[in-house]
This record gives sequence, C-alpha cells and structure tokens, in this order.
Amino acid sequence: MLKAMVELDEADIKILKELQKNSRLSFEELGKRTGISKSTIYRKVKRMEELGIIRKYTISIDHSVFGQEVVAFVLIKIEPDKIPSVASKLARFREVLSVYRITGEYNILVKVATPTVESLNQIIGKFHEFGAKETITIIVLEKFLDEGVDFTQDL
Repeated sequence: MLKAMVELDEADIKILKELQKNSRLSFEELGKRTGISKSTIYRKVKRMEELGIIRKYTISIDHSVFGQEVVAFVLIKIEPDKIPSVASKLARFREVLSVYRITGEYNILVKVATPTVESLNQIIGKFHEFGAKETITIIVLEKFLDEGVDFTQDL
C-alpha cells in the first residue's frame, strides 16, 4: 500500500533534525536551537505525530560501552519461503540490531554488533544453521552518519 507524500517545510526539517539528535528536548529548547517559536514547534510536532512522520521517541545506544566494538552488515542468501521464519529467529539475537528483506541476489540484510571478529564469526555460523546458503560480511570501520545523526561534525 502506497502512502501519500507529505510536504515538509524548512521548519519541520529543522525540528526533525534536532529531535533525531536528542528526542528528549523540550519545546523550549527546540525553539532555542531552531529559532522557531515554542507554540509553532508544539503545533508542528503534533501534526508530524498525527501524520505518522514521528512514530516514536527513542534512544540511541552506544554498543561499544557493552564491549560490542565490531559492527557489521551481513548479507544473507536464503530460500525465499524461509525468509519470514529466519528473520524472526535472527531478530531474537541480542547482537542483531536490524533485519531487512532486500532485493537482489541476497535477500536479507542484518546489522550486528559483537565484541570481537571471532564472536561475529560465531553468529554468522548460527545464521547458516538457520538455512543461510551464503553470506557476505561487511565490517564497519568508521561511522559518519547513523539514523540521521551526523558524526562528522567533530572531524
């Protein structure tokens, strides 16, 4: 089902960028950071919530604090009829951060965070136990942008 396109103005985009950085900001603080009045921010945020643009307010976890220093993306080739059940099993792993169905030769993309390359290899072995025919692993060396938050500003 296609969703209708929603027009966002410059103020909406400024508000969203600030909320992506910190979803706990008060309307007053958002106003200071964006130069938009508190009442306008309130109205715009409520509109974006009602339209489903803002779906939830959440946190961003630094997985390295837990010793999960190795972040990787794993492409998985699996039989198409097994995708829903395998995706459900993958989502239960503590190390698995995201699971996507994708197009192309590989049909599942998984984002994982593990303490070591060895533990990453063990997780990938479990993916094969679930029926993965082939995998390609891409290890992240440096993060520049994540969930809309720019990590290059301090570079």
